[in-house]
Amino acid sequence: MAALDDPAAVAPLIAARLGAQGDEAEAALIALLAQRSFLLVLDNFEQLVPAAPLIARLLAAAPRLSVLITSRVPLRLRAETRFPVKPLALPATRRVSAVAAAPATRLFCERAAAVNPAFALGAANAATIATLCQRLDGLPLAIELAAARADALEPAALLTSLDAGIAEFAGGFADLPAHQRSLQAAIAWSERLLEPAARDGFARLGVFAGTFDAPAAAALGVASLDPLVEAGLVQADASGRLHLLETIRVFAAERLRAHPEAANIYARHAAYFANLAETAGPLLESAAAATTLKQLDAELPNLRAALRWSLQADGGVVAARITAALRVYWLSRRAIYEGRLVEPLLVAGPAQAIPPALRGSALIAVGYLASQQGALHAGDLLAQGIALARQAGQEADVAQGLAYQGMLNRFPGNLERYAAILNEAIAIARRIAAPAPLAYALNQLGVGYYIHGHYHKALPMLREAVDLVKHNGDQIMVHRYRCDLAEALRSRGDLLPARRIFAGLIAELAAGGDAMALWEAHLRLASIDLEEGAIAAAESNLAAAGAIIAEMSIRYGRVSWLRQQGYLAIAAADRDAAVAHLSMAQKEAYDVYLPEEVSAALIGLAYLHLNADRRLAARLCGAGEGLLTRYQLRRDRLAGRLRQAVRETFTAAEHELANEAAQTVIDRLPRLAFANVVAARDTVRLDRVIATALRGAP
Repeated sequence: MAALDDPAAVAPLIAARLGAQGDEAEAALIALLAQRSFLLVLDNFEQLVPAAPLIARLLAAAPRLSVLITSRVPLRLRAETRFPVKPLALPATRRVSAVAAAPATRLFCERAAAVNPAFALGAANAATIATLCQRLDGLPLAIELAAARADALEPAALLTSLDAGIAEFAGGFADLPAHQRSLQAAIAWSERLLEPAARDGFARLGVFAGTFDAPAAAALGVASLDPLVEAGLVQADASGRLHLLETIRVFAAERLRAHPEAANIYARHAAYFANLAETAGPLLESAAAATTLKQLDAELPNLRAALRWSLQADGGVVAARITAALRVYWLSRRAIYEGRLVEPLLVAGPAQAIPPALRGSALIAVGYLASQQGALHAGDLLAQGIALARQAGQEADVAQGLAYQGMLNRFPGNLERYAAILNEAIAIARRIAAPAPLAYALNQLGVGYYIHGHYHKALPMLREAVDLVKHNGDQIMVHRYRCDLAEALRSRGDLLPARRIFAGLIAELAAGGDAMALWEAHLRLASIDLEEGAIAAAESNLAAAGAIIAEMSIRYGRVSWLRQQGYLAIAAADRDAAVAHLSMAQKEAYDVYLPEEVSAALIGLAYLHLNADRRLAARLCGAGEGLLTRYQLRRDRLAGRLRQAVRETFTAAEHELANEAAQTVIDRLPRLAFANVVAARDTVRLDRVIATALRGAP
């Protein structure tokens, strides 16, 4: 029926095809169809829907008649039973066997072989074919059109052609109807059948990335989604969220670019998702956090689109709003890159579109995210943000910024300054009754105290932080603060309660919870595993932690992970791997200024050099000890065991060498307070101090 566009001509055409004789086509059809059983197949009926009453009359008059109709829109008849035709299934993996078996890729291979006898599926092209069919949404027509060009193009070239746009997929099989010879023509055929208001709404939907919901569409001026769903241009999932198949979305985006209100539609889309982010942000620190995280997960592609638009179109105002509102989300969901996209515009200077108060909030958020990746300029970002927040009278932002700034000052030798910053944050947060920054500052101060071995100060603060966020219903921070509390307990030697907390966190978070707490729980539980000799469990936990740390580019986490990989290799008697990991941990710990990790790596290397170079082993051990003594740090429990094993083998002369190296470190490390970790790293030059200690007297 594709060639027919006049509903009044349906009865005459069917009558002619069936040989029904008579002056009046419908009467002749009824007379013929009522005589015996018939299956009437009508293909491509979507442009003839006004003829649906004819089908109803034929069914009523001919009891033994069955009608099978293919249509992109329903007929809405009482006798109608709908069977939605879904896209073809895609392969579960990129293996040749899976690609050969999956319906979508199997169709491509069959059609490609028909036009190109030399075509063959193999290891070299299986992944490309799977990706191509995925990009084509598993749509049979799209796959056939792509395969029709396999006589001239390899699968990789076809994929590149698709990147150029769906207009490139034209000139398919000549015996197809004209509207099925290109993807554009096929989609345009469905679009042409829409009423003007629905066509306008279809173009507006081209602004969405990923899924969306009805309120979002309405906010962009889409009058009704029903005609678009009925036409198969919009898909609805079980949760009620909507989406356009990628091939259709690309077409809609092309229509949007030509729309007279395109600029306004992009701006409305960005504003809608900025408002959504600002509504969701506070909920991330409440009992609604889990639900809100899932909502934001669904909206992440649109949030990304709004960020990109803002960076190009409005000077970053919308991007700053989204970034500031979702600082907790970016870190929780391993999306730090997106959270820092606006950073260049925030530091561009005063002559910019972003208002000072908003700029301050966004700088604090970006500074926090940068700090989690070990970016050495994070302190500067936070300082600028805090200054702007003070000017704007935004005390909650000031308290939160100070809490983050305090965290950045949590390095050895800086406890007094670190505590002063965090105590200011605590005082402001208590005065304005702001539980989130109060809990964060308390937790950070507690961490600083336990790192220096002051457990009597640390544990009450860590527990108060957990209680505050529990009372507020903030599950994200409950997980993180419980992780810090458990690490303090582990550090003190309370392994059983620490193990219970870490294992419980992993069980709670494994299905997709907060990524920060998850990697830290795995990493710290691996320490307990190593201490208790559970090598396989330690290896598993380190693998899980390492994957998240790498994905999120957490530099300080990577240093600790490398050092623990070295300790794992020691336990497994793999000396080469242990030396490689500990040497890398030592080097990277210099870069992000983590003296406690430098110490632990040096002591591990001392153990490894006992049989190869005992004088070097003595100096390595002494240098590691000197760091702990100079900065009054608690000793890592695993490093403590290795140190004891090393010291027990020393001769008197070797003890003297170790003590000499320790004293060199103590004497050469300056007794200064620093404004930030960059100043500390660049002034102290820990790498040079350690190198001097290891050389010793000539």
